[in-house]
Amino acid sequence: MSHKKCHWNLPKNKINKIAYDTISELLEDKKKIDINELISSLNIKTRNFIFKKNNNKSTNITTYLKIEFGSFTKFIDLHDKFGICNSNGKIYIILNKKSYIDEFSDWIVVNDDF
Repeated sequence: MSHKKCHWNLPKNKINKIAYDTISELLEDKKKIDINELISSLNIKTRNFIFKKNNNKSTNITTYLKIEFGSFTKFIDLHDKFGICNSNGKIYIILNKKSYIDEFSDWIVVNDDF
């Protein structure tokens, strides 16, 4: 559930890029991270950025993602580079080395107009 009336001190596309790049960097090191560890590491790595909603007190990047996308996992799910897996009752975020677009780049799309 996105709050459409939120105004942030930085452009949303810049905050989204900060989140995407930081998550990518964290996953490059480990390939698979427990979601809670990833959230904590993301907040630590981006703590020098100031994210303010409607000129109020500052918040962290994962709160921004929750407000704008409904949840952290919904943001992750938007990107082919990241994957979500459940193993032994724990949720992990993984790095997909190959995007789906790369995987199907040799395919030819045939239009069936029957």
